[in-house]
Amino acid sequence: MVKFDSFSLSEPVLRALSDMGFEEASPIQAAIVPTLLAGKDAIGQAQTGTGKTAAFGIPLVEAAIKGVPGLVLAPTRELAQQVCAELDRIGQHAGIKALALYGGAAFGPQARAIQSGDYSILVATPGRLRDHIERGTLAPESAGIVVLDEADEMLDMGFLEEVEAILEAVGPQRQTLLFSATMPEPIVALADRFLKDPEIVSVAGENRSVATANTTQYAVAVQHHEKLDALVRILTAERPTGALIFRHTRETVDELVMQLRGKGIRAEALHGGMVQSLREAVLDRLRQGETKVLVATNVAARGLDVDTLSHVVNYDAPREAEAYVHRIGRTGRAGREGRSFLFVTPGDRGRLRGIERALGGRLEWFEAPSDEQVREAVRANTEQWLAEQTLQTAEDHLRIVDGLVEKGANPRVLAAKLLGLLARHEGLVAPPLEPRRAPRPASPRREFAGAHVAVALNVGREDGVRPADIVGAFANEGGLTGGEIGRIDILARMSVVEVPSDRVEEVAEAMRSTTIRGRALQMRPAERWQFRAPPKAMR
Repeated sequence: MVKFDSFSLSEPVLRALSDMGFEEASPIQAAIVPTLLAGKDAIGQAQTGTGKTAAFGIPLVEAAIKGVPGLVLAPTRELAQQVCAELDRIGQHAGIKALALYGGAAFGPQARAIQSGDYSILVATPGRLRDHIERGTLAPESAGIVVLDEADEMLDMGFLEEVEAILEAVGPQRQTLLFSATMPEPIVALADRFLKDPEIVSVAGENRSVATANTTQYAVAVQHHEKLDALVRILTAERPTGALIFRHTRETVDELVMQLRGKGIRAEALHGGMVQSLREAVLDRLRQGETKVLVATNVAARGLDVDTLSHVVNYDAPREAEAYVHRIGRTGRAGREGRSFLFVTPGDRGRLRGIERALGGRLEWFEAPSDEQVREAVRANTEQWLAEQTLQTAEDHLRIVDGLVEKGANPRVLAAKLLGLLARHEGLVAPPLEPRRAPRPASPRREFAGAHVAVALNVGREDGVRPADIVGAFANEGGLTGGEIGRIDILARMSVVEVPSDRVEEVAEAMRSTTIRGRALQMRPAERWQFRAPPKAMR
């Protein structure tokens, strides 16, 4: 058991850690923080959810307090935002701020934020950081500490060239930390080239036992259009004391809340677009049991500990395994039993594999309840609710009932109608369900053999586009994993990319607000395109 005050940390950092509820260091933190504080290079091999962000965040903030700027490279926009927020919390009492740079956002405001100098640590995706370096908006050699977070994921997404170029631009006079859940040959080669006599710290298997010990985890195979119906069926049949449902954006949170209310399910929203007082009021209602279904963005994934939460539903599959661990960690706490459901569309298969790899085991497949199972659950819930009511003599009410019976009312019909009124008031009525579509295959994993189609983009070599630019845009904005993106042909003024056929519309919608090399993307079908690049398996 190692406490943070044994690391000789500054008072502002210790105070921030206390505010964050951190008292004892996790194994990866206990092993690697002293090494980094001593100025040594290090390689950290740890699964997500083990506290690795704070493991490098604490030394980064301590160095920034001493005037040494830091740089963190992260594979995706979401991870960059998460790391930036964590660094801001650790540095809150020391005046240390982080700045996130990532693709898909306007370049100009980022350049102005860099010029303002109102930050001590940069957190960036490789493609966008290289853009800033090439355009001269920042001087990378000023970084005294460089962290490569999720290095294996960055290489899987095709960012090796960018990472190498950035490390060379920073120069050799730096301290370097590489974090990777796995250590494939390219990662080993990268470490051999750019790290100086690194100390290797490995913490394996901690993730599953600590973060998910009391939570039964399920994967639910669905098509995109089946998600709402599957969620309604699960909530109705499971009857959670409190359910936390995760979506990616504020807009989709609000949309799902309205859809659930249309099905008769009392749901509320929680996201960063709400003022703090309103968010606190929603959480109070959740704690008191007045609200039982909460739809949220990742703003609720950290620090939320509510006794009533029995279920977590990943309606939108998280893009990083670490986010999944944080999400399901909201249930199954303090010895309580929890249940989590991960909705897996055909396009989410890569994310599922990443989650299972991080957890060290496979999720159990769960079939959404059938119509009859839903009806039976409603009947059982109604009986349970009635059994829980305190039975007391109600002479006035009995006289009313006797009077109705004397006037010819059928007692059984009367009881059924009164029960129906009570059921609607208590939310015990079965919601409207969608007609069931074709039966699912025996093994949900077989659904994931979908084909790819070619799409054309309005950018090419003359725009300075590289394969990593396209992979980064489709991963960060389109929500695809590196493994879901197929062959890429880059011509002078256009590029052609293979994407999963069942996700074309979703990706096209996301690309409308995306830029590559400063150009707004336009995407159209590229039927009958003959790729010059060989399939990935042949490369």
